[in-house]
Amino acid sequence: YNKMDIPNPPTSKCITYWKRKVKSEYMRLRQLKRLQANMGAKALYVANFAKVQEKTQILNEEWKKLRVQPVQSMKPVSGHPFLKKCTIESGFPGFSSQHMLMRSLNTVALVPIMYSWSPLQQNFMALYVANFAKVQEKTQILNEEWKKLRVQPVQSMKPVSGHPFLKK
Repeated sequence: YNKMDIPNPPTSKCITYWKRKVKSEYMRLRQLKRLQANMGAKALYVANFAKVQEKTQILNEEWKKLRVQPVQSMKPVSGHPFLKKCTIESGFPGFSSQHMLMRSLNTVALVPIMYSWSPLQQNFMALYVANFAKVQEKTQILNEEWKKLRVQPVQSMKPVSGHPFLKK
């Protein structure tokens, strides 16, 4: 036979079989890489947690000498470094203490800026309107005293109806 002829051309079943096999191996390798990254992150977390515990213990020993209240440390649950075991104790007799697992949140949504300055603006408006009436009252008192002394009175500003900031 010719060199150009293929002795056994691959069948469609063979091609699909190898496609599936390659795809499953690729997915397995990706999953393995993802698991290795997770395990690395957990190992780093545990190492950092141990360092924090060590430094906290050193600080607590120093603070005991200075009679400062020590920092209470949370103990991680074995096998779950991201979960903390919390104990809830009641001051009332007859209630047993409760133990729960607590997971710390990675991200906390910030308060939008428009909501954080809103109360400040409202208070400013109320103060401005209240102070405006006081200023007008004081201006009238000063004008009456200045008329007695024959001094030119101050012209008070009158707000445009409905707009306390706009003056005539």
